[in-house]
Amino acid sequence: MLYAFHRGNSMAERYVPLTNAAMEIKLEATIAHLRLEEALSGDRFVDIEDVWGHLDQAQWYAQVMLEGGENPEETFVPLENPVLRRQVEQTLENISAFRVIAQQRWNTRSQSAVGSDINQRFDQVFDDLFVSADKVETALRGTMTRQFQRFLIMQALLIIIVVILGISVGLVFQRHQRMRTSDMLRLEKNESRFRSLFENSEVSIWNEDLSEVHKALEKLRLEGVVDLRQYLEDHPQVALDMVVMVKVLHVNKATLKLFGVASKEGLLKNIAASFGKNAVDVFINGLCAIWNKHKHFQSEAFFRTFDGKEIITILSYQIPQTDDGFKSVPISIVDISERKRMENDMRASAQHLKLYREQAPLAAIEWNTDFQVIDWNAAAENMFGYTLDEIKGRYFADIMLPESALTDVTQVVQDLSTQVGGTTSINEIRTKDGSILLTEWHNTLLKDESGEAIGAASLVLDITENRRMANELEDYRHHLEQLVVKRTEQLDDARELAEVANRAKSSFLANMSHEIRTPMNAIVGLTHLLQRDATTPKQSERLGKIDSAAGHLLSIINDILDISKIEAGKLAMEQSNFHLNSILDQVQSIVKEQAIIKGLTIELDQDDVPNWLRGDSTRLRQALLNYASNAIKFTDKGTVSIRSKLLEERDDSVLVRFEVQDTGIGIEPHKLQRIFDVFEQADVATTREYGGSGLGLAITQHIAQLMGGRGWRGE
Repeated sequence: MLYAFHRGNSMAERYVPLTNAAMEIKLEATIAHLRLEEALSGDRFVDIEDVWGHLDQAQWYAQVMLEGGENPEETFVPLENPVLRRQVEQTLENISAFRVIAQQRWNTRSQSAVGSDINQRFDQVFDDLFVSADKVETALRGTMTRQFQRFLIMQALLIIIVVILGISVGLVFQRHQRMRTSDMLRLEKNESRFRSLFENSEVSIWNEDLSEVHKALEKLRLEGVVDLRQYLEDHPQVALDMVVMVKVLHVNKATLKLFGVASKEGLLKNIAASFGKNAVDVFINGLCAIWNKHKHFQSEAFFRTFDGKEIITILSYQIPQTDDGFKSVPISIVDISERKRMENDMRASAQHLKLYREQAPLAAIEWNTDFQVIDWNAAAENMFGYTLDEIKGRYFADIMLPESALTDVTQVVQDLSTQVGGTTSINEIRTKDGSILLTEWHNTLLKDESGEAIGAASLVLDITENRRMANELEDYRHHLEQLVVKRTEQLDDARELAEVANRAKSSFLANMSHEIRTPMNAIVGLTHLLQRDATTPKQSERLGKIDSAAGHLLSIINDILDISKIEAGKLAMEQSNFHLNSILDQVQSIVKEQAIIKGLTIELDQDDVPNWLRGDSTRLRQALLNYASNAIKFTDKGTVSIRSKLLEERDDSVLVRFEVQDTGIGIEPHKLQRIFDVFEQADVATTREYGGSGLGLAITQHIAQLMGGRGWRGE
């Protein structure tokens, strides 16, 4: 009997570490599952090696249950029960399978996990692992409980022996109690560790009591309900009643942080306010998963934080397989709002890129590494005449390249793999109808994340018409250059003829002026002699008219001679010192008699101009006389002002402006630009009334230009 007691006690000592190992397997697998979810969500950095480390730890605990081993706290004796060993071996296989599917899910992390086939397989393998480990733990706890029960029975039987054995049995009992207490402390320590992981996990977790919900579902099953979803659609109030049955027991710190609330009490008190727009649908889907006895439930769920922000999460939990399991169901909530936003942005960007690609005027082509067409847009179909179905998977050079372009395109393909930034080329392409297009290609090599080439993309522009127009434009330019050369030669000939004619005209005018001036001088001289001998007033009047007419004609002849000199470039400026005041006085004395006859006043103003200047005084006087004579001619009353103004003074020269201002009839603004032209006057009626040849101002303008200035008509 003492042997039986000792054997029961040693078996209890053996099963406690093994039970702890089974719990550690579930714990390490759950942590690996949570760490992988954190890594996939992208909300925080998680070293993927941490996931594999937890799976390694779970595998170690399974192996020591089969082979034995020890750690600093416990010694593990290999299991002898063949049924339990098979269950542990199954758990070890499930750990290996979970490692494989976790690696696959990590490798396909760029794809959306929700609803995908690999995600379902991932959840199924994890469920199998968790359930197999849970079965091992349950079996070990049952075995350990039976050992304790057997020990208690033995203890009752030994009461009688205790009287006999006395102190020795009491010592054995105390030793057993201490061992039992030690085992309970180890179990409490593991439970405390699990609670610490729950509280400090960076994944949001809360515990729900779904036992009342489970009872309600089982009641509906007994009442004959077969299709729960259809039943809830027909009786929506039933689902709402079940919502009230859910009790949230605990939430961890990460959950408080996620929802932006300071305390657990504050969250639990107002937890209904956190449910998002699809909360009822998610709850009904969860009920259906429980109804159909699934092992795992996962769904996208919308929540609302306490500051009013809507978040998108992955809500998941293991569905208990026993009634007691529904009393505390841990539910994990992973925030995927940022991942969803990125997915939506990428989806929108891809859609925009697709629209741009389809609507772009350029042909867009995508190739594989063998330069077989795998896709092209509508512009490419219009340009080349082939639909995508006709060209897809074919090497374009075989059907679209004329023989003359084959070598050039082959070189472009070779260069594409070595040149950074792609290549640009101009090639001839044969379309479906046999016509040849001249096209401009912009090619880019496509690479994957590892830098390996996976194909190429090309944008193609049809430049056939542009090249034709450019060639025509080049031909026209050459033709135009020939026309310009020919026309230039014609203009040179015409200019030379014009210069010859102008020189002939100037020579003729000069000769004619000299020929006319000789008899005119005789007429003027004889008129003066006759005026001295005139005996009657009538003779004096007639001789005066002859003298006036002769003087006017002589003035015209002088002007014509000056214009001829100017046009021939032979009017030279003399350089001599002169007194400015003397020039102004001379001009005034010459026109004074005419001014007195018309009752006009002549004013002189030298301003700050120096008295002594150097230049052609004769031509200056001629210019001022032209201005002053015109002013008196066209002024009936008032004043004629002759002024000089100092505009600029340099080291050895000055810039002087000479002005003649009158109060006469003036000139209309639109006629001002013509008064300095040869033989031009402001109005034909003016010529008839006042006379004049239209040469005076033209001569004055040329004189001013020869003196380094210009002449103009002021306002």
